[in-house]
Amino acid sequence: MLARFFTIILITASVPALAQRTAPVNPVQFVQHKTGIDSLVQIADTLSFAEHAVFNGKARQGRYRVECFYSTPHKEIIRANYLIITDSLNYSRTYYFKGNKVVKIYDNNAANYYSVEDKILTEQGSTPAPATSKIFADLIADTFQGLYAALFPNK
Repeated sequence: MLARFFTIILITASVPALAQRTAPVNPVQFVQHKTGIDSLVQIADTLSFAEHAVFNGKARQGRYRVECFYSTPHKEIIRANYLIITDSLNYSRTYYFKGNKVVKIYDNNAANYYSVEDKILTEQGSTPAPATSKIFADLIADTFQGLYAALFPNK
């Protein structure tokens, strides 16, 4: 009876430890990436020489209006401000890019998410709920190619 009790205690204690060992990114690496990304975002927010365009469209999440800031010589999108309009609510998301890859997501003026090594992470470096990551990825999957083609047509 006592052996069974200790086995249950050991299993209960080891499950959270195993979950913590599968951390997606080293915390030191995450802090370094986060600092670099935040610097990039600060520059993107104050960049006054970027070109600017606005588009409307429809994605899985609903209708959207996106304001893009981009650099034509580098063929690079710097920032995309989305306003998503659904039947029940409206919300905003700002995606920041480096090399046309998402590096930071500012969700509905409330939370920051970072993309480090192709993984979405919270401000603390933990992995958000899978549904949250899927929602962020779906919006980019639905819209990025169309935005890029409209901003940088082949000449």
